[in-house]
Amino acid sequence: MFGLQSAASQVPILVSTLFVVCGAAFWWWVAREATSRWSISASSRGIELTRYGPWRGRKVMRLPASRIQDIDVRDARTKVSRGRGLVIEHDKGRELLGLDLSKEELEWAGTVLRRALATRASPASSPKAVTASRSCPLRTGGHRQEGGDSRE
Repeated sequence: MFGLQSAASQVPILVSTLFVVCGAAFWWWVAREATSRWSISASSRGIELTRYGPWRGRKVMRLPASRIQDIDVRDARTKVSRGRGLVIEHDKGRELLGLDLSKEELEWAGTVLRRALATRASPASSPKAVTASRSCPLRTGGHRQEGGDSRE
């Protein structure tokens, strides 16, 4: 038998279809990650990280100040990239933000977050939130390093 009814002709068609589907899924993931953004709000009570984008649902993670162990600018490596970023370590893992930003912008963001966490709210006034949104938003170059989703 020859032609489309032959068993040998179906294998290249199935393999080609598999490659096209895998390629489409990869490009969807790249486009989704490239258009994703982070928003950071910090106060004396903790940090709120919001991830959003046109092809992604809004994901909010709240880290109380008691759970945050360290905020540091350092070289970091993820599954897909490496570079200098803002690392927020907490009891269930760490978050890596701001890859591809300049060293000055990362240090500014780290200083603002540490300062916002260190300020005590006075009893007469409500706590003021500091939002880290300067001339360019903090972008992520990777994903969560360790730990699971933390919502409190």
